[in-house]
Amino acid sequence: AVMKIDQMIDYLTIRGIKQPPLLFHKGDSIKKLIENSNIPDEWAVYFFVAKHFKDNKPDAIVYIGKAGTLKKKANEKKEAQKLHGRLIKGKQQGVRRGRFLTSYIINNKLEAIEIYCFIVKDKLLPSYVEAEAIQKYYNENATLPDMNKSF
Repeated sequence: AVMKIDQMIDYLTIRGIKQPPLLFHKGDSIKKLIENSNIPDEWAVYFFVAKHFKDNKPDAIVYIGKAGTLKKKANEKKEAQKLHGRLIKGKQQGVRRGRFLTSYIINNKLEAIEIYCFIVKDKLLPSYVEAEAIQKYYNENATLPDMNKSF
């Protein structure tokens, strides 16, 4: 049984504030996509959905990630660890995220990648919420999402 996207949305909505999803098409600028959104630059958990063309396979969760790392000293919290920096400057398998997503779309013959972000609530740590989400995905699929190479 493959985990349904709605199940992951429902699950993360309990732990975070859902933001309007972003649609990344091949060649898009992830920086412009984020800057043109109203998504706050905070600690978050996010996931990517492979959007298949209508005549293809069903849409599927392909990555679960987090933005935000708790450091011992409050002033050590880096801006790059917040959501915007993580999505824009982050790397996937050693490649800048925007370039990686474009390659992934081309290689997997996708229409786009949809990005769902949830600003974590209260004092929840992003690592904890990410771990829960990956565990839930693993329980349903007996594997990690395609882009998650390890956990």
